Amino acid sequence: LTGNLDLLMQVTGQTLKPNISTSVQIANGALNSVAFDNLYALLTVEQLQKLNIQQLFIQKQGYKASAYGYIPMDIFKPYAERQDKAAQMDVLFKLDNADVGILTTLTKQVAYAKGAIFGDLRVTGDFNAPQLYGSIKTNKAVVKLAAFKNPLLELNLDIDFLGKKVRLKELSAQMGEGNLLAVGDLNINGNGVDNYQ
Repeated sequence: LTGNLDLLMQVTGQTLKPNISTSVQIANGALNSVAFDNLYALLTVEQLQKLNIQQLFIQKQGYKASAYGYIPMDIFKPYAERQDKAAQMDVLFKLDNADVGILTTLTKQVAYAKGAIFGDLRVTGDFNAPQLYGSIKTNKAVVKLAAFKNPLLELNLDIDFLGKKVRLKELSAQMGEGNLLAVGDLNINGNGVDNYQ
């Protein structure tokens, strides 16, 4: 992680179980060599037990993705060492004023992208077995993947996340002189996809 950092932190409470409030802003930064204009986070930690994401957003050229929610600190530990074996996260990711251009911020595999993207994604459960809820849609977007010569044109994507199932309602695009069309369901687990049709 690189960039120009502004950090404000307040620590209160007991020495071994403090409450921590943090405001972080990073301008002109990069995460895993992927550049962004601004990253802002307002986080609190309650007695080293729970991380509250009051607000977190990453922005590049007017495109913004944000997140809100909480993550129990126990889920960062091996299962045998957890105080609360039933600890679960609950984080909502939102695509606000978003364009698929945000993908260039999230991965180097996308060289160029343009077009509206809508939706949100709620992640619950454990890191080892997350459950995903929400939907993501694009309409007539353009995405140029770094590994391919031709971009995906007229890209329409409609995905529903249903806990441990991902339903691909539509994936259609033009690429070169051909067309791409896909629909189907994927079952997911902590190790990735275990069934698809």
